[in-house]
Amino acid sequence: MLGFHEAAIASPTYDLTQEPLEDIMENEAHALISASGSPGWIACYAYLAQRATQPDTSSPAARKGTAGHDVASQVLQARLSNGNRQSCYDFVGECIAVEGDLIEITEGFAQELEGYVDYVWGLYKSDPDAVLLVETKVNYASYLGVPKDKAWGTSDAILVLPSLRRVKVIDLKTGHGAVAADTPQNKLYGLGSLAEVELAFEVDEVELTIYQSPFDEPVSEHLISIPDLKMWARTTAAMAAQHGLRNYALAQEHGVSA
Repeated sequence: MLGFHEAAIASPTYDLTQEPLEDIMENEAHALISASGSPGWIACYAYLAQRATQPDTSSPAARKGTAGHDVASQVLQARLSNGNRQSCYDFVGECIAVEGDLIEITEGFAQELEGYVDYVWGLYKSDPDAVLLVETKVNYASYLGVPKDKAWGTSDAILVLPSLRRVKVIDLKTGHGAVAADTPQNKLYGLGSLAEVELAFEVDEVELTIYQSPFDEPVSEHLISIPDLKMWARTTAAMAAQHGLRNYALAQEHGVSA
């Protein structure tokens, strides 16, 4: 008999609010200037304006990905705390509820997710000084020059490697389309991770990593220096975010898309 598990998914709203930033990041599934939506809002300044007048929708593949991320993060957290269910196979036969859809964790899906978990865990255990952060809300608004409640995302895994003076950002992908590590989404996660760790660790570079669970060779990596990453933020992402946010505010005010 199938088991049942409810994923913590909230419907995002983007009205101006005085709600504390921590509550906004905890209660909403996505920011307005989201990392996952960055290919859209960087390429087109009208992208965010369309979000003001159109409801969010997700695909079956995206909902499956959300369920997979939920399982993988639970297993990594269990390993960190020496808790129960330290394998993705422990979830086989359960259903994860995502936006009204039930996603079954099959043995094949669990096998893909286990590969990701073992990859992250192996890196963490191979360095006695490493620090592992799982499913961490990171805020990159300061690098884009926008309000803090408008630009944040959830990084699947962040590894701080003090001996290498490096932060490694790992993004799990469960789809079958090839994705390079050097993406705007991963760069924003990298910026957000810097905001989390720069005060506590000396870091010179960020390693952007994609783990594509369905692939035989799932790991793609790209190393970028912090000055280059911040330069990309100033010259590309910041301009797009600020223009997009202004268009969004106009569209929200007048009820039309730009």
